[in-house]
Amino acid sequence: MVKVSIGDTGGTDVRAYEAIATYNNAGIEILDPDGVRDGDSPFDNPDSTIDNASGNTDFDQDAGAGNETPPPIAVVRLVPILVGNATTQYTLNIDFDHIYDASLSDIGWGANSTTFLRGDVQGDGDVDVFDRMFGSQYLAALRTIDQINPVNMAGVRHDGASGDRMSVFDCMFISQYKAAIRDAYYNLL
Repeated sequence: MVKVSIGDTGGTDVRAYEAIATYNNAGIEILDPDGVRDGDSPFDNPDSTIDNASGNTDFDQDAGAGNETPPPIAVVRLVPILVGNATTQYTLNIDFDHIYDASLSDIGWGANSTTFLRGDVQGDGDVDVFDRMFGSQYLAALRTIDQINPVNMAGVRHDGASGDRMSVFDCMFISQYKAAIRDAYYNLL
């Protein structure tokens, strides 16, 4: 899951926002229909439109008068599904078209991006046996979630309609990929 936050606004509280996530749909999709999840209160009911065919997901929310919140605040959580291969990095871009204050005056915009590589658990830009090791160590509670890339790990083996989860099977699939038993999409050869 990717937490999307609004950062420093110069001390101005946030009441509403409009944003879009763009991505290369050859490598990333947003879980549909439940891929845009609640942010922190009062941003806990975002409106969204997921269009994986075009690689766009729009989301917005007006928290309502009296619910302005000082940043930083997570306004939404996106659930990306990595569908690309183990050799190509894919970027999820978030652009805030508008961020509004209590009087609904536009106080600016912001952007951020996150790059994913399916199977790159340690986040060094390459899939190797150390990724399997880092994943196994995380599952054995020898590493914390901050020491791995959970989306890169969970995206190795797809777990169905509810989204991907990290498991020992993801680590096994990485080992099989490195042993040339699986292709770069983690399909058996």
